[in-house]
Amino acid sequence: MSPIVGMLIGMIDRGGELPVKVSDTNERKKLMKFCRKLTVPLSTAMREQKVLIARENAPRPVVHVFFIAPGCCYVGYSFSHNNSHFYMCIPRLRFPADAPSRSRLKLEEAFHVFISADEWEERLARGMHAVDLSDIA
Repeated sequence: MSPIVGMLIGMIDRGGELPVKVSDTNERKKLMKFCRKLTVPLSTAMREQKVLIARENAPRPVVHVFFIAPGCCYVGYSFSHNNSHFYMCIPRLRFPADAPSRSRLKLEEAFHVFISADEWEERLARGMHAVDLSDIA
């Protein structure tokens, strides 16, 4: 039995899906290839141990496996109503040709995630400023 499956026995019963994800780093491409190969056998092992149900089911809890490096991952679960449905948890908007910077696109992505569309007029107005904290070291 896989150590990942062993950790989840008794912790979660009949999860609905299994996203296997990686961190957004330079090593990601190698890890993504590994994760794609791992997902099917890992899902099969989890189904045999009743950690996952036979078919994906969105309302059931989601079992997460998150690789940060080869051979090193975090395992956990979340409730289906309390996790991101976006690939890699990030809405991937198209980068407009006339966009002044990548930061502008990231800010717009944040608006889509953290501010509901019906609150945009109230919470986003001309003259407001935003700061990109990712460049601060």
